[in-house]
Amino acid sequence: MKQSVPTLHRQATRLSFPRSSRGGGIAFVVRDSLCPRLTTTTDVPFRHSSFELVHVSVALRQRCLQLFCLYRPPPNKKNQLTDSLFFQEFPDLLEHCNTVKGSLLVVGDFNIHVDVPTNPLAVRLSALLDDFGLDQAVTFPTHQRGHTLDLVLHRHDDDVLQSTDADYTLDQSDHYCVVSQLRLSCLPRPPVYVEARKLSTVDLTI
Repeated sequence: MKQSVPTLHRQATRLSFPRSSRGGGIAFVVRDSLCPRLTTTTDVPFRHSSFELVHVSVALRQRCLQLFCLYRPPPNKKNQLTDSLFFQEFPDLLEHCNTVKGSLLVVGDFNIHVDVPTNPLAVRLSALLDDFGLDQAVTFPTHQRGHTLDLVLHRHDDDVLQSTDADYTLDQSDHYCVVSQLRLSCLPRPPVYVEARKLSTVDLTI
């Protein structure tokens, strides 16, 4: 996938990863002050055709934030994807997540009804997250039809996630906006040194 980085305005940059075969894709809007400390990649050491994935790493003052954003298309005859393929490939991502240092978040549209306790896919996903020591933070509907499809995963023993809520004011999509507050401190800005002299010491007769 090609990456484009056009500037939106003076304080933010868009990192977009469009699909090559059809519309849509994954994108980030990032504050410009974080860009020098941010790296993105679509390269991971395992194959994954059942979901799209982008890894963003941000170096901060006290810790590094490792953010994996994915989109899992609903399986159908046209894309030839299956639920079984996803559950073969997704553990490879979780294994890879165990190798990265810092605070971890895995976010995105999983297209699994985790709000239905008896849903076989939800049961299977929950067991898999337990095996890897991960919690799922979204407990509210993220789709207009009332299901929870968009998830935020984090480690059991990490306090990086402070809160996760829904923003229902954005109606341009059939998915609601999931907003998370994180416990992070940015690196201090480098000091700016300015030389100056008192105007009262200037000899105006010269």
